[in-house]
Amino acid sequence: MKLLSFRGMMVIGFTGILLLNACSNAAMGAALNEGEEQRNLLQTEASLTQTPSKTSTVEPSPTVTATPEPTNTASLTPTITMTWTPSPTPFTGFLESKINSHQPSGEMYMYIFSVPGVSQDYYATIEKELYHCEIDTNYPDILICTGEYFEFDDEMVDVVFCSDETRDEIVHKQEYFSGPTTPAPAIIYGDPKTWCPERGQNVNCETEYRSYKGEECIVQTCFDACGYYYSYHTCPKGVPLSEFIFLPPPDER
Repeated sequence: MKLLSFRGMMVIGFTGILLLNACSNAAMGAALNEGEEQRNLLQTEASLTQTPSKTSTVEPSPTVTATPEPTNTASLTPTITMTWTPSPTPFTGFLESKINSHQPSGEMYMYIFSVPGVSQDYYATIEKELYHCEIDTNYPDILICTGEYFEFDDEMVDVVFCSDETRDEIVHKQEYFSGPTTPAPAIIYGDPKTWCPERGQNVNCETEYRSYKGEECIVQTCFDACGYYYSYHTCPKGVPLSEFIFLPPPDER
């Protein structure tokens, strides 16, 4: 066996050293890589298992709001407004009133007053007797008063007109001139109790002609399509029937 030359041995030795270094570096690189992978693995596990920390939230501090003190506001006191209500104008028609006529009306007695502008019914006392006075739309300015028949001799009668049936509210008070019983008034009003639309139709009158102390007088009662219409007489009141002289109608004398 031939012995290697020194140069060859040097080459072999140097080559061995290089091989050893390469192996050593490879082993060290592998070890370093393995350690790095373990560290990465440990860090990943740690990050996965680490309990997340609570995020501290800064709560805003409460804002102190100043409550305004109530202020004294002067309230306006309502002013009472006086509403002027005009008072009704007093009726003055009675100041010009007068008796138109008066006459018996069946068992009642009738006074017919002329009252300018009269527009409502009234209650009256005539010589302290109770009367009910009514207007008639067919005859303006006329007030027809009907009440109990009574005897009186004076030509003046005391009349009190009232607005209520109890006769507490006096409207007018006056002494009227009545004169003697007025025969056959110019306007025949008829008895209100027997009124109907046919008033004044088919009139038929029964008349007695009498004489008292040489003075002739009549007593007449009339009927129409409604029944009793009106009556009137010119004979003196309060005279007994036996003191009259009954006369035939003028056309039969």
